[in-house]
Amino acid sequence: MQIVAAEERSDQLKEIVEDQKGNFRHISKEAIQVINTVTDFRFKINKGEEGTDVCKGVTDYLHEKYKEEFQEKDRVIQEKDSMLQEKDSVIHKKDSMLQEKDSMLQKKDSMIQEKDSMIQERDSVIREKDKEIELLKKQLQSLQAAV
Repeated sequence: MQIVAAEERSDQLKEIVEDQKGNFRHISKEAIQVINTVTDFRFKINKGEEGTDVCKGVTDYLHEKYKEEFQEKDRVIQEKDSMLQEKDSVIHKKDSMLQEKDSMLQKKDSMIQEKDSMIQERDSVIREKDKEIELLKKQLQSLQAAV
């Protein structure tokens, strides 16, 4: 029951990580497009006007800003992947422990069946001995009556 819940949670986390990766890729593509647009704009301004230092500064600022966002999102994805791997490891350990317990329970069940079989055999022997005792009592009583 716990394994199923843990596996479902693991699957949910995997889906979340995959969604985040998709979002990250989408944002990365948008960032590249923005950088390319700003760079194109800067080159257009550079062709005919002065004040290119301002445009270069804006372009560099935007480039650095998107680069930092890209790195932050990459770090978040790596953390989520790491967390997911840890949870998978925990699930596997618990699954292994459950398999060991199941194996022990099967061994104990087998031992109980063997002991139950022995008890039934001994009960059968006791019933036979009880019959022999009753027969010997009757024989004793008939011998005592004859004497």
